[in-house]
This record gives sequence, structure tokens and C-alpha cells, in this order.
Amino acid sequence: MFLISLLLSLPLTSSPYQEGLGVINHLRYQFETNYAPKSLKEKAFGWNLREETKKLKSALKSEDFQTWRKALKGFFDSTRDIHVHVSFQSSGFSTLPFQLAESEGRYFVVYVDKESCPDCPLQIGDEILGWNGEAIDEVTHHFFEKEFGRLPFSRSWFELVVRYLTVRDGEMGVELQTGDVEIDFIRQEDLGHATLKWNVSPEFYPQKMVPKSLVAEKRSPLLELASIESSLSPIYTRFDTKQKKKNLFAMASKISFLPPLGPILWQSWEKDPYHAYLFETPQGAKVGYLRIPHFRFDKESDFFCLTRLVRKLNEMDASLLVIDLFHNPGGLAFNMYASVSLFIDQPVKALSQWEVISSLQIQMAMRVKEMLTSPDLFEEEKEQRKSFFGYPADERLEKSFSSYADFVLDQAAKGSKISEAYPFLGIEEILPHPKTHFSKPILILTDPLDFSCADFFPAILKDAGRATLFGAKTAGAGGALSPPLSFPNRYGISSCRMTTSVLTRPNGKIVEGIGIEPDIMYHLTPQDFLENFEPVRQEIVGVVEEMLGLRAKSE
Repeated sequence: MFLISLLLSLPLTSSPYQEGLGVINHLRYQFETNYAPKSLKEKAFGWNLREETKKLKSALKSEDFQTWRKALKGFFDSTRDIHVHVSFQSSGFSTLPFQLAESEGRYFVVYVDKESCPDCPLQIGDEILGWNGEAIDEVTHHFFEKEFGRLPFSRSWFELVVRYLTVRDGEMGVELQTGDVEIDFIRQEDLGHATLKWNVSPEFYPQKMVPKSLVAEKRSPLLELASIESSLSPIYTRFDTKQKKKNLFAMASKISFLPPLGPILWQSWEKDPYHAYLFETPQGAKVGYLRIPHFRFDKESDFFCLTRLVRKLNEMDASLLVIDLFHNPGGLAFNMYASVSLFIDQPVKALSQWEVISSLQIQMAMRVKEMLTSPDLFEEEKEQRKSFFGYPADERLEKSFSSYADFVLDQAAKGSKISEAYPFLGIEEILPHPKTHFSKPILILTDPLDFSCADFFPAILKDAGRATLFGAKTAGAGGALSPPLSFPNRYGISSCRMTTSVLTRPNGKIVEGIGIEPDIMYHLTPQDFLENFEPVRQEIVGVVEEMLGLRAKSE
């Protein structure tokens, strides 16, 4: 506690100015060498690494830690890349016992933590009007300007900002809050007032000294090759991880905030890691529903469960499948590819990428080649693993890995900093699951809080002609994510992460900073929040029946 308090209160004059410049130069070097979308960002909206670096140097001269931290967050945010992220040396946070969401400039309570505040006067569906005597919309914009130094760049950014209002995380560099908050709200037609207290967890740095992610783990080269390409958004680790089961608006919540789409004829077991059911539409059609909250299988059996549920919906003759991706933070590409295999009946084109050729990629490629050319090592690997996160570990995958390793080493020999376009991990096609796949129409629900693999899953199925997309545009986190990058410093930086490749859809279009446009646009309305999302439920059911030819298409 003393260590972190000293760090946060230490004026920058206690460190030589040259040391601070060394930190800034290190960050600039990382972005020059490891940030794959650099030229893309420069061309798309004039991002300039040199100018952003100057802003950091100016903040360094202020000799104030808060000014420096704000400038540092601004430096990372200037990329307009949700995968680009900085963590600070902090274990403190402060929270309020509710969560907000916004629609058309109005703010609604979508979750109340009754465990931490049993007598909380707020209820789900309450509309917040004021915060400490100030209009809530003004509070939101002032908060973001204060903490991040600039307004949100996209709808995805804005929805994350609204979540930060009641979750102030020191590791994210957000200033902690204490004391009371005066809330003015309206419930139906009645005005209300509530006084709530910030729940504060003080700084205790030793808790963060050895996070699990840094504990050494014996892993095979092939498993590391797959894991290193994780696209799980850092956002997932910052929000709602303790209350996913109860907070239906949480990132990666197993159960969606959507009400049942119709009378339920069958549903999955409560302890299954996925939620699925068969429902009946007003016109009598039997339709399947499957919630995919993320693409990160905790264990091999998770994919087997997903396969079993798809097989069950087939057996019950579901005439269409609704896949709910709302608030999906992404995951591992192998998980996503394995999931895609359940919804195709012929091979579909996989992703390609331009990636940074770094020492990490070179080292991994050399280890993979060593294993694939060593009979003893390879046989041992085959005995231990029959699949990678649900994706078959067969001879075809072995050849894909080998060709990818050859490609990386060839690019390194040519001195390439950014590779030529090449199939992601050497996989040119995603094959249908050998035993189970859903071959009837599919409707995928998307929103601005779909990141990374949740950008690409709907894109692959849409480009293959297998799915219609309903909802709002996805976040556009369109590349592989680096592992946490740490370096010694006295400026409060714990680690940073950045995008190390630019992935392209099967149709050749990029996703980074763009996202995936739905075929049928729908943004949640104030009435959705006031009426338990009944309006969006009716819209989805209407689209389902239109797709089945049971009703005329709306104008």
C-alpha cells in the first residue's frame, strides 16, 4: 500500500526528465515496430505517431502525475483501436451498485447489485435524470473528457464510457471516487431521489504483483501458436467478471438480456455453459435460439456441449436458428473457427492477415518447425491433444501450421516488418464439422459491444451466404492482440497491449475500425429499456417469420 501511494503521489521531478523521455521513446518504438495497423490509421483519419508522442512529452513537462496519466491514456486512445490498451500499477477501484445503458440521450438502469446493496432504492428500468444535481448526459461527457481527454470515437466507445460511470478502475487509469452520489430518477411517472455511497477498494499493490497470467505454464509449441493469436478484448477483463450470472447486461453473460422470443418448447440444462431453447412463433414455426456469449472455451467439453445443443436443435427440426451475440467480447480464433464449423455444410474461405514479423513470431515458427520435423516430439503432442479448442488437430491442420511457420521464417529472411497477406495461421478454409452442422437459415444478433472474434464470426457466415445479421454495427476490433508488454519504469505503467495484425474478411474487406454492418439495422430504443426489451423481441420474431416466408416483409 505504501509503494503504490508513494508512486501515485511522487512528482515527476523526483525522476530525471531523461528517464521520462526514455519511457516515451520506448512506447514510440513499440508502436513503430509492433503496431500492425499503423499505416492504416494514418491513411484512415490522419493519426500521427510523432504528434501524439509530442503530446506525451508536453505532459511530462507538467510534473503532475494525473496530467501524465491522462495524456498517456489519450496516447493509446488516439489510435481509435479498442484492442490498444494501457494498464496502470493499481489494484484500487470504486463502484456504485448499479449499471447504466443509454438510448437516444436517455439513461436507464439495467442492473442492480442487491448483494452489495440489499436496500438499493433503484430498480431495473428506472430512468436516471440527474447526478449530483447535473444532467446525466452532461455528466457522461464531462467524465469522458476529464478521464480520457477526448470524446468517444464510436458507438462502441460511448457504450463503454457509460459503463465506466459506475465502475472506476485504477488499473484502467480512472480516478477513484469516494463519498455519496445524489441520483434523481423517474419510475413510470413518479420522480424519485436516491443517495448512494461509492464502494471503495483501496490500493493494495502486492495483490497485483504476480497475476495468474504471468505464472509460468508448460505448454506445447502448437498450443502456444494457437493461444498467441487470442483476440479476447481487454474490456472483458475489466467489466462484470464477478457477476456474469446475475447481470444480464454484463459482457459475456451466459443468459442474454433478451426475453424469451416465444413460448419455449425445450431448453438446455441450467448447468450447460451455453443457453439454448426451441420456441414457437405466432405462426406456429419451431425456431431455435442459441446464446454464444464469447469464443473462449474454458475446457474441451465446452465445445462438445455447443455441438450437442446444435445437434439437439437439428433433431427437433428447428426451421431457423437465432444466434445471440449481444455483448460478446471475442476470444480465440480456434474457438471461433470451431464454432463456424457447426453452421456450414461445405468449406468456407477463412481469414487472411498482414502481421508484424516480430521476434515472438519468429521464435514460435522455429519451435513449430522443430516439433513437426521431430517424430518423437510430434507423436507425444498427438497423444496429448486431438483438437485445439474444438478445432480438429488433424493432418490438414499440421500442414497449415507448417506452411505458416515457413511463411513467417521466409518473411523474416526478407527483412519484412509487416508480412504480405497470408491465410491466418495457414488455414485457407474452415471445414464443416464432421458430424454436426445446422444447415437451415440463421439470424445472428449483433451490437456495438461485439469485439474481435465476435466481429469475424458474423462476417464469415455472412460472406459465406449462411447468415442474415440483425442489430447494430459491431465494434471493429479487427486484428490479433499482443500479449501484455511490460517494461521497467517509475511512471505507473504496468503493461500495454496492441494490435499485431490486420485481419481481412473472406470477401477481402478489413474490419479494423469499421466493424460489420447488419443486414437489418436495429438500435435499442428507450421503450426497450422501459418494457423489458419487448419491442426488440417483436422485431426479431417478425424478421424470423419473414425469413421463413410466413409474413410479408415490412416496408
